[in-house]
Amino acid sequence: MNLLKKNIHIDCEEKSGLSQISLEEDINLSDNKPDVQKIIYEKGQIQIEEVNPTKDYVLVKGKLLFCMLYSSLEEGKGICYYEGKIPFEEKIFADGIQNTDRVKAKGDLEHLNIGTINSRKLSVQALICLRVWVDDMYDVALPIELEERETADGMTCQVQKKNLQVAGLVVRKDDILRIREEVQLPPSYPN
Repeated sequence: MNLLKKNIHIDCEEKSGLSQISLEEDINLSDNKPDVQKIIYEKGQIQIEEVNPTKDYVLVKGKLLFCMLYSSLEEGKGICYYEGKIPFEEKIFADGIQNTDRVKAKGDLEHLNIGTINSRKLSVQALICLRVWVDDMYDVALPIELEERETADGMTCQVQKKNLQVAGLVVRKDDILRIREEVQLPPSYPN
């Protein structure tokens, strides 16, 4: 009794690392924004800008982007909107990562708290979870059919089958296309 096998491609997380960082910063409101009376709503997200792998470490640079709605002390202003950003840089330990690996990174905002110190100053506190990993692709041979249903002693084997839908994408790579063009600027523009 021989099994017929077929290869399938599987992405597997090879090496990974995790780090939690806290950000805390005091921010002054710009002059064109009205004074803060009460914070109504706050929201934030993590933007990863740069991922640099080295031996066993990954340097992740990014920003915490936040926004808030607040009521103003000034008459006639009503509800106002403010947005800001706080940059961060974190070195994450990931055993086995080399500087030639294609490292992926993801940041999750675990907690965000925006408070007022006074009517012109905000206190922003955030807890961020950063995760880095390297995916590797490998093939696995899975049985799909019996070549012969009868065994050597005359017994027959039964086969139960079920069709499954699997993804069809085999490999996805990021390609870089550089376009170089010359553009004439008007004489009144600076270089």
